[in-house]
Amino acid sequence: MIEDDLFTSHIQLDVVPELKEPFFISAFLGWSNAGSVASDTIEYLYEILNPEVFGKFNNEHFSHFTSERPLGHVQDGLLKDLERATSQLKYWKNPSGNHDLVFLLSQEPHLNWELYSHVILQLVHRMKIRRLYTLGGVQDTISHSAPPQISIVGTSLELVQQTMEVEASIQAANYYGPISIHSRLIKMCMENDIEGVSLWGHVPAYLQRSPRAVATLVNIFSSVVGMECPVGGLLQKAIELDRKISEALARDPNLREFVEAIENKDEEDSPLNGEDKVIRLNEFLRKDPFKDQES
Repeated sequence: MIEDDLFTSHIQLDVVPELKEPFFISAFLGWSNAGSVASDTIEYLYEILNPEVFGKFNNEHFSHFTSERPLGHVQDGLLKDLERATSQLKYWKNPSGNHDLVFLLSQEPHLNWELYSHVILQLVHRMKIRRLYTLGGVQDTISHSAPPQISIVGTSLELVQQTMEVEASIQAANYYGPISIHSRLIKMCMENDIEGVSLWGHVPAYLQRSPRAVATLVNIFSSVVGMECPVGGLLQKAIELDRKISEALARDPNLREFVEAIENKDEEDSPLNGEDKVIRLNEFLRKDPFKDQES
């Protein structure tokens, strides 16, 4: 009863769908979403797969409202509405593969990570989740012209190696430093004998978006889930982004020098080092590469 009360105080399920060996794909807004890689990947999957909403996750016990303010609606001097800090839970039934999907796109919890992980664990048990995935994005000193790079952290060496065989761009992560809720969820999976994988798309430090990294993550899920999810539109946006970058570099020698330093970072005479500041190419990124071109 205590577990039930704890679960229902944080998660409202309108229905519990019958799913086949489901995989849980989660992404979190905030620090762990550099380049919007995680959220863009989830939103692209939403656009293509059109999953159905089956419940809500109440984030209020995990939110620091002075850091991430809730939204309100005032009209004609009257308070019309206050939006609750909730996130939708969605599911998708796979017509061809062996695994259906459950999705969560949410703000990363500011507080009570232990409790948050416990609630996710209860959801995993109730939905009979076969494997939990978390998606993240990290800024890196890589070039936009380099092949996409994806880092992986998993609950077992076997699972890590199995996933790396799916896509050549996946590399086993080596890291020491501040963590995100992703690490806590992977630890929770390890402690409860649940398969867990955290995939991180690397984004050039001078870019705000990376459609090529998103396409790579979508392809990975297409393989591991056994589904058809075309990425032609994403790759076209990546080509358009490359064109804009080339135009910006041709106009600004300082930016060109910075990007060339990244491309030559392994050379001894490269001027790039860990103290270099991040340069953002806002001038040519005013038009969102994830939106249709203006006519």
